[in-house]
Amino acid sequence: MSRRTFLQAAAGTAALAGGAVGLVPEPAAAAPHRATLSFTAATNGAATLAPAGDRLVAEVQNILWSIPRAGGEATALTTPDLEPTRPVYAPDGKTLAVCAYRGGGFHLWTLRPDGTGLRQLTDGPWDDRGPAWSPDGTRIAFASERGGDPVQGSPYRVWVLDVRSRRLIQLTGLPGQDGPHQDGAWEDFDPVWSPDGARVFFVRGRLVNAALDARTIASVPADGA
Repeated sequence: MSRRTFLQAAAGTAALAGGAVGLVPEPAAAAPHRATLSFTAATNGAATLAPAGDRLVAEVQNILWSIPRAGGEATALTTPDLEPTRPVYAPDGKTLAVCAYRGGGFHLWTLRPDGTGLRQLTDGPWDDRGPAWSPDGTRIAFASERGGDPVQGSPYRVWVLDVRSRRLIQLTGLPGQDGPHQDGAWEDFDPVWSPDGARVFFVRGRLVNAALDARTIASVPADGA
């Protein structure tokens, strides 16, 4: 399993909101029939609940949809060429962060919950995945290959982006840093923040016989110490 594909498999561990999600295509005015598509499950899909608790934003078939939590008609927020995944609301509910594949690589983007204001935050020849907002909404933790080989791919490590300044800080895989399973090949992914914003927790997977053994949760100070 290559480094660039193992997180696609690992993305299936992302939590999906329970219950049926109804996606209703809007027919032409003169169409004689109305088609309704109802999804109750998705492979490697992801969803995020608005802080107000009233709406879900779900990624289904490489499109972000806004859906009332109680169920009902879904509204498409993104175009097919963006290919966004892993949406997550900012704590104030005013912004969504995603990793999107537009341009041939996964990078971090933000947009408003109505689909406007699309903005790219990271770029370069490395994949950036799995965004997670800090509790104060000023930073995003994510997993990235950046700093490694841009062609062959590199092990994923946890990084933090300051949303306003675009400053990047690497949190794991630093020279001289100690931690579980660092005596062999490993990958770090799926970061989340502690409630006080002081630490970032993440999954650490070991590469064993070309397979990913991802059963370790670790944490690191959020300031990169």
